[in-house]
Amino acid sequence: MPVAFFTMHMLALGDDPAAVAEPQKYTAKVREIIQPFDEVFFEGMIDPSRLSFLDRLAVRPVKSPVGDRGDWPRIEAWAEALAPRLMA
Repeated sequence: MPVAFFTMHMLALGDDPAAVAEPQKYTAKVREIIQPFDEVFFEGMIDPSRLSFLDRLAVRPVKSPVGDRGDWPRIEAWAEALAPRLMA
């Protein structure tokens, strides 16, 4: 069965090799078991009002950007292009 990975977080800050290598650490363990035919990383969203106290404390030291940084047109384009590939 074809599998694609879609990951959103605040570390996906570009498409250059160094920027892609950092978020790939998050999917490294699962890639040992499953080889996705596609893997994409998008910037995510941090809404401090929805975080627990401990999560807010964790976000501060890494100076993570807050707000919705998702590139929704790019995400939709990827998803639309992915659908026919999964059906093939």
